[in-house]
Amino acid sequence: MASSVIAALFFTAFDLHEIALQQGLILVSACYCGWLVVGLWRCAPNAAPFWRDLTRLLSVAWVLNAALVLSFLQFDLLVYYLRM
Repeated sequence: MASSVIAALFFTAFDLHEIALQQGLILVSACYCGWLVVGLWRCAPNAAPFWRDLTRLLSVAWVLNAALVLSFLQFDLLVYYLRM
């Protein structure tokens, strides 16, 4: 739910060309993702071995995906800043 709200706010800020808000939402999204993945990682040892390993594997994939998405969004903002 929170991810959807952050994404909706980001798309609205993108549509309205609110660069500072976009920058802040990228930071909020990175913090939220980090908090969520750390929570999943710490809870994984309590699960059965199959689910523990699957949770950790998907957590790593999630972090890599989030890092790429947020990096490209940040790069897009950097290009916008340089064109100003």
